[in-house]
Amino acid sequence: MFIEQTIQGKNSLWRYLLGLILVIAFVVLANFPIVLIQALFKEDLLLPSGTTNTGYMTPNSELLIQLFPFITGFCGILLVVKWIHHRPILSLVTPTLRFDGSRFFFSFGLWFGLTFVAELFFYLYQPEQYTFQLQWENFAILLCIALFILPIQTSFEELLIRGYLMQGIGLATRFRWIPLLATSLLFGFLHGANPEIEKYGWGIMMVFYISVGLFAGILTLMDDRLELALGMHAANNIYGAVLVSYEGSALSTPSLFTVNTLAPLTMYLMFLISAILYVIIINKKYQWKSWKSLLQKIDPQEIRQALD
Repeated sequence: MFIEQTIQGKNSLWRYLLGLILVIAFVVLANFPIVLIQALFKEDLLLPSGTTNTGYMTPNSELLIQLFPFITGFCGILLVVKWIHHRPILSLVTPTLRFDGSRFFFSFGLWFGLTFVAELFFYLYQPEQYTFQLQWENFAILLCIALFILPIQTSFEELLIRGYLMQGIGLATRFRWIPLLATSLLFGFLHGANPEIEKYGWGIMMVFYISVGLFAGILTLMDDRLELALGMHAANNIYGAVLVSYEGSALSTPSLFTVNTLAPLTMYLMFLISAILYVIIINKKYQWKSWKSLLQKIDPQEIRQALD
């Protein structure tokens, strides 16, 4: 069982508190050089006389700077699991301790495909809302960032929220539905500072982010492993960074297309339809167990074994 993987290491409360503090520190400390770089460019301290910073801070360089704290956070959670909890990092992903690449790539392809079909529907309905903006040099660099660095960002979020915290909250509460709801709410609130919130409205965007968190949490608990959520999350962010971005997006990139006006309610409804289709297909492919398992209590004996 996924949550019960904590029996492999040392998981008392102080270890989780210390681990969470250290991961946050890795993320926060990464922002200091970023603030310094941004301040230098803003004050033109690094620019030749009579020039502007336009040619120095490109959208791709800004994207790299934006992703840097996630990279350090990813390193932080690897160190915390190994040195604080004394268990393998794959215990946050799978009970078998063997990463199932076929699950990851099937999930990636399925969600990417469903998102593309939904986008095609929007395009055929309102083509005037789409602006084609291909610039080969910028796009080639963006593609490399999206394929090799962006998955680190999505993996960090999944390992921290659907892995580390879901297992920890499940260990403390002894139920599966409590960490499911708690991590879904946390996922939403962690995105509360995104520019989409201010531009398109706190209510609808927060409901959207919490729903995405709930969707990823259900995938994790029903499949008893994290590869599906990892693949879905990576596909979602890579699609949004490379193919179609929109004004106010947290990932402002030189994508192939940009949407001039986003309709958040329509976007949310299409997400729900895509999520339902995804679950139907995945459920049939992997023969998930009964949905009642989400309400089951975690075996107390395994909980006792997990505590040191």
